[in-house]
This record gives sequence, C-alpha cells and structure tokens, in this order.
Amino acid sequence: MPSQITRCSHNASVLSKRIHDDLATRALDRGLPLAYIDHPVFFAPLPQPKLGLFDSREACYFLSEDLMSLPYEECFQIALHEAAHAAAFHTTGTLAHDEVFRSWCKALGADEAYSKAKVNMKTRSGLLDKIRKLEALSSSPFAAESEAAMRKVRELMASHKLEDDMEEEEAIYMVDLCPALSRISTRWTMLTAIASMQTGAYLVKVKDGDGYCIRAYGSQDELEVASYLVDVIGRAADKELARLRTKDPSYKGVTGINSFYYGVYDALHTRFQADERDGDEAAGALMVIREDNAVKTQRIVFPDTRLVNKSRSVRYNKGAYEGGKAFGKDLHVSKGIKKDGSKTPHLLA
Repeated sequence: MPSQITRCSHNASVLSKRIHDDLATRALDRGLPLAYIDHPVFFAPLPQPKLGLFDSREACYFLSEDLMSLPYEECFQIALHEAAHAAAFHTTGTLAHDEVFRSWCKALGADEAYSKAKVNMKTRSGLLDKIRKLEALSSSPFAAESEAAMRKVRELMASHKLEDDMEEEEAIYMVDLCPALSRISTRWTMLTAIASMQTGAYLVKVKDGDGYCIRAYGSQDELEVASYLVDVIGRAADKELARLRTKDPSYKGVTGINSFYYGVYDALHTRFQADERDGDEAAGALMVIREDNAVKTQRIVFPDTRLVNKSRSVRYNKGAYEGGKAFGKDLHVSKGIKKDGSKTPHLLA
C-alpha cells in the first residue's frame, strides 16, 4: 500500500477496480505487455491542479478524487495517461512527457487531448461548481426557489452527461505510517501511537504483501499531521538515542532501543492523560475524534472483519526507559488539531 493519503469509500473501491480491470483488458486486447501497466489504482486528495500521477517508487496510480464526479470515460482517459507513464518508465526509466510517453499513449488508445502534460478540465470543473451551488439552493425553505434550482441541476446534468450521483458518500482516508516490514518494531509502534494520540487518527496493523504495516485512518488533515509527527519525532528521538548510546552501553541492543521508545511514549501519554483529567478541550476532543474514526473505519473499510486490540510485551531496561521518559518530558507537541484541521502542530525538543 502507498504512503500517499488515499480515499476509502464504496465508490472509490468500485471505481478503482473497474479502472484497473479496464486497463488490463486494454493492454491484452492491444497485445501490450501487461506487466508494464498492471498496478493498483487509488483515489487521493491530490493538490490542485494535478489530476493523476504514477508513483514509480511504489508502483501504483493515484487519481484525483475530484475525478470521481466526472463521467467514467474522462476518468479512464486520465488513467490511460498515467498508464503510459508507467509503460514508459518500464522501458526508459523516465516519467517525462516525451516521444516515448506519447507513443505509449497512442498504443493504449488515449485521446490526443490526454496525451499532453496538461489537460484542460476547466469547463467541467466550472460546471460542477455551478451544480454544487444550485444544489445548495435546492435546500432553500422557499419552494419556488428550491424547485427552480433542482430543475436547473437536472438540465445541466443532462446536457453535459454527468453521472447522476452527486450526493456525498461516506468516506474516510488512509495512509501507511511505516513501511511494510516482516515485523513491526517497537520504535514504529510507539511513534505511530504518539501520532494517533496527538491527532485522533485510528491505527490498524495490516498485512501488506509479505510483511505488515501500521495504517492510519481519519480525515486528510489528521493523517497529514500524523505523518508529519512520525517523521519529525522519529528523527528527534533517533538523534537523542544515538547521543545516549555513545555514553551508556545500556541503551544498546534491542532491549535498550525498545525501552527508550516506550519511555518516550509513556512520558507523552502521561501528559496527555493529565490534560484530559484537567478538562483540556483539545485532549477531550481528540478522544472523541479517535472513537469516531474507529467506528467509521470498521464500517467503511472492515465491515466483515473483527478488529481486536492486542498488547505486546518486551524485555525491559530501566535505564533506557528512564532516558526515553526524560526525552519525552522535554518534547513539546501542540495538543493536536481541531476537527477542521485549523491548528498546526509544532515540535520543540
């Protein structure tokens, strides 16, 4: 699974599978090497104006979630564009919009308009904006205004052949907070737990290929901050641990490393619990957010799976543990983010 934040919803799953299968069919029908383009498809909140990308490092396609509101053929054309990048990368090792890329676009049957570096989608986006504004008016308490707005929505959708499904479906986002590993280390377990505590992101250990990873679920803002915290706190803790190991042999070895990271987590967790007991609004809100994310994750992503909490035991080194606690006590992280993501965390070590 990718480290890019991606969308989890019923429509996203169905559409991703359809595009993946249609790309495979297109390659086989045209006698093209399937291995060049046979990669997972994900919908993601890509930054504007990017519509899609092929991630050569993780070998997967990311399509903008905004494309889900467009007719399937337009979405598939963007997928063909990215598949041409994938095939070109397999043959030349580059992702440029060069002659090789354009030849793959032609081989895959992508329309010429989608074989360029930029695709003009302004007309369609403007139309969607109009429809969204009209739909807002359709909830007006004034019957005549509401009826007129809905009539105009239907006219626009019919004339432009838009998909007749404009209602916002329930969705949640996901991101992998650590790479796929044969065994999740205590370091990753504690760092991701700290990120969850500070953001409300819900964590699940999942199988990924031949290994396991820790996947976080929540809003886009929550996951962006969680990824940031894992990276920044991880680098700061690694630096401190390396410094301590040069002075004290008790920090060396797996037991010393694990105990140090347990100490870091426990120090931050103790402070978080104290804030919650003292009625800190942010700490209380994050507990509610995490519970909401847990319920949504179960309902949307794992409807037929029973999620269980498992504790793990490790060998304990008191000196390394106390060193981790001391570092954690001096590590200052803002108390999290609001549900609208308006608060940015800062780290002071």
